[in-house]
Amino acid sequence: CECGGGFDGYLPSAAPSLSPKPTTSNPPTQNPTISMMPSAVCFDVEDWIDIYDDDCTWYELNDPDGCPQDGSVLGTGNLTASEACCECGGGLYGYLPSATPSLSPKPTTSNPPTQNPTISMMPSAV
Repeated sequence: CECGGGFDGYLPSAAPSLSPKPTTSNPPTQNPTISMMPSAVCFDVEDWIDIYDDDCTWYELNDPDGCPQDGSVLGTGNLTASEACCECGGGLYGYLPSATPSLSPKPTTSNPPTQNPTISMMPSAV
């Protein structure tokens, strides 16, 4: 604390407190539905670190949800933690592959190669 270490969050009370009203939740449905759309998953921006060499894991462990204290710290690619880290409300969203492959309702086709290719005077980018 005086030397810069210590814990400055909230500690749990010594004795648990009772809620004045019981907490209730809805029972599970009898017939759950299966979504055909996969759920999007958040991925932290790969290899992102801030100017202090902290990655998104540091923010998960040291800043409250949404990163209100340090989310504006800049890092790789000129992105802030709030833009690069899922914990801070940023990151990239994508879909994980399903456990079983699905079949397309119609075949995927591509155009055949051209019969007379052209020669470009500009080198192609590799």
